Amino acid sequence: MYGDADAMKSFVGRLGVNIGLNHELADGGVFQPYLKLVAHEFAKDNVVHVNGERFSNDLSGLRYAF
Repeated sequence: MYGDADAMKSFVGRLGVNIGLNHELADGGVFQPYLKLVAHEFAKDNVVHVNGERFSNDLSGLRYAF
């Protein structure tokens, strides 16, 4: 079996909400809660060849993040 993959392409857009709370930590850092709602992958057609057969590794589309 022989496999060959082209360069992986990825371009992700994310939408979320910053709740607006700032919690100061003991070491001086700040903790800001953030809620991720959705992520969208825009890149398409990541090509993979296995034994000479071409496959499209298309991961584009909308995802929900929890």
